[in-house]
Amino acid sequence: LILGGPPPIPPSSPSRGVPQLGPPLLHHDVPGTRASEEQVSWKPLAMLALATLLVTANLGVPRATADAGTGVAETKSAAGGEIAQTLPDWKSLLKPEWRAALRADEKAAWRRVPKSVLKRLRGVAADLADLQQDVYDEDWQNLAIYPNLFQAYLPVFTRYTDSAFPSSSAVDESLRFSLRYEVGAFYRHLRELEKAVEEKNLPGAEEASALMSLSYDRYLKAGDLYEGYEDGGKTPEILSLDQIEFEPPALEPPLVRDEVVILVGPDKGKTGRVLWVARVDGKAKFAIVRLSYNRELQDAEVKTFTYSWIARTSSSGDQVSKDALCGFVAAVVACSVVYPIDSTKVRLQTGRSAMPSDKEGGFLALYDGLLLNLGREAPNAAMLLAIFNFLKRAIFNWVLLLLNGSLANVTFLRFAAMVPAGAIADAVGSTVRVPFELMNKQVQAGNAKNFSEAFDVVFSRPGASKFYFASWTAILVRDVPYGTFQLVFFEFFKEFTPLYLEPLGFSLFAQRLVWGFLAGLFAGALTVPVDNISTRVMTEVSNAKEDDSSVLDLVKSAASGIWETKGLEGFFVGCAERAIYYAPVACLFFTLYDTLVNLI
Repeated sequence: LILGGPPPIPPSSPSRGVPQLGPPLLHHDVPGTRASEEQVSWKPLAMLALATLLVTANLGVPRATADAGTGVAETKSAAGGEIAQTLPDWKSLLKPEWRAALRADEKAAWRRVPKSVLKRLRGVAADLADLQQDVYDEDWQNLAIYPNLFQAYLPVFTRYTDSAFPSSSAVDESLRFSLRYEVGAFYRHLRELEKAVEEKNLPGAEEASALMSLSYDRYLKAGDLYEGYEDGGKTPEILSLDQIEFEPPALEPPLVRDEVVILVGPDKGKTGRVLWVARVDGKAKFAIVRLSYNRELQDAEVKTFTYSWIARTSSSGDQVSKDALCGFVAAVVACSVVYPIDSTKVRLQTGRSAMPSDKEGGFLALYDGLLLNLGREAPNAAMLLAIFNFLKRAIFNWVLLLLNGSLANVTFLRFAAMVPAGAIADAVGSTVRVPFELMNKQVQAGNAKNFSEAFDVVFSRPGASKFYFASWTAILVRDVPYGTFQLVFFEFFKEFTPLYLEPLGFSLFAQRLVWGFLAGLFAGALTVPVDNISTRVMTEVSNAKEDDSSVLDLVKSAASGIWETKGLEGFFVGCAERAIYYAPVACLFFTLYDTLVNLI
């Protein structure tokens, strides 16, 4: 057969007894003339002949051939073998990538293992995901179930290890050793998890569960259980770092549960979630990250990365709105809880008894002006945190650009960027806070009974505008340092105290309480003198006069009055009350804010 060209014209009519494959060929003896229009398609004939040859070659059956000159049939016993050698293997007809995939599939170790074993082995991934979520939720009752649950998988690991690599070859022996090592590590960390659950030690449970996930991931890779991994697999789509917004690691160090992006290495551009951060001498060295789901692998890889290789992902617009919302909600809750303490402080600073008399309304009178206080604190907190975090990132990035990134990992630079950010944010927030605070102080001091009277005292009396700006100045003098100290102290304790709190078994939520409490305590105590001056200025609004000289004179007069009547001690009146007030306020506020901002 001449494939691809016209068939040869037979020298004579077909031999008698030979079956005809289609009608006889019609042709003319005159060279150059066209054949009849009733032509035969020779492609089916060619395919049939090729198939016959392939079958004959595979079966090794002798084939009889007709000698065209003598018509004598002769048998060639070796014909089948000869044809088999000359014809190409059917696999060679496939595309190269198909041949590679077929060879990999035929050699896959998992083909030697029953499907039921593979199904159970894959089920470990779902249980590990549930374990991680229960650790995040601190559900100790559920966590107590997992040691027995994972112990039941041991025979499954053993069956796969022995069945997938059964031979005595050096390769199989090495693979069995590697798989058994990872199984041993998995169950060693399982015992650590069991101990952490008994002690309700959240950092220990986070570490153990993360290391279990890492050992399981390595078992899958060593056991050839990741579909499409490396050989024959397509490279998953990885986003460019230009397409991802992320925080500079030195400014916002990634923590457990944070969504991160990989900045360096072969996984550059991939995203995931931090499962655990390993620290050496108090410094973060590497992190275990569960990468986002990979459709090619049909799973989510778990890998270790150098800590400086990962960064928290964020979106500037989303982050600003998130900070504002979480700050507002946190301020409403925190201020409502501790408002009576603030009322007691103001009563003491204005020379009244700490507890209202029955005539004044008793204990419930301490809640007078609560709505004004919420109007002061909630919007201010929303603006404070949104502007502070935005400016902190902007200032830090500007300084890095100015220094060409040479100080990117210096902690001092990060805290230095917070000082101007906190001062500017507090000054902007004061435009909302000051009017409400002035009216609130009048209610707490007994100069007004409700919002309407307080408004008249602050804004409608003669000379009130001058005292308004005087009070605003006093508030800025007090609150700009306080706001800055509070934010910087919180970030400071958040950075350095986990090293000491985690070994004591403090959960992440408990650590947040400590960070907020200490931040409020120190910031409140350091700003007591200016708080006394500002309170004196604000409560004298009702005695305003048109002939007062200047705002600065009003502030000086308030400070002189405190010194003359009570001396140096007068500047620290209410110190304990202010510290006690701001410590729980900051404790509740920052705990709620940090929790909400990580949940949303």
